[in-house]
Amino acid sequence: VGLDDGTVTGSHGIRVIPDMSVDHVDAGEAAAVVLPGGMPGAAALRDDERVRGLVRAVHDQGGIAAAICAGPIVLEAAGLLEGRRGTAYPDYTDELSCSVVDDHAVVVDGRLVTSRGPGTALAFALCLVGLMAGKAKETELAEALLVEGAR
Repeated sequence: VGLDDGTVTGSHGIRVIPDMSVDHVDAGEAAAVVLPGGMPGAAALRDDERVRGLVRAVHDQGGIAAAICAGPIVLEAAGLLEGRRGTAYPDYTDELSCSVVDDHAVVVDGRLVTSRGPGTALAFALCLVGLMAGKAKETELAEALLVEGAR
């Protein structure tokens, strides 16, 4: 999903063609919203009322709101982090109103999932698989990917 129709270029110059714009997302059909990091993209997402509204709606309807790297600033702007546990890329943790800013690779607080950055992306992805498809599927995938410590 992109802010608008058309190609999105990430912070490292990688181009992605979204399936749809945020205007076409039905929050009632979304089990989760997962936000990337990277700048200036995370700031663009944070500053877009449609994105903040989607994040709040998915979370309020029982879905997962997740973000990695600088992405937790979007969860903050959506009003979801106050008094919660969370994490982000170290340059952005001061922008979070979490009651506890953790330095773990992935922090889960209820239906909020945050992660620190590129080096934690695999742990973040596996955590989301576990939350959405069950621990057995998470373990199966981790083993297939040869993730150390997976059993």
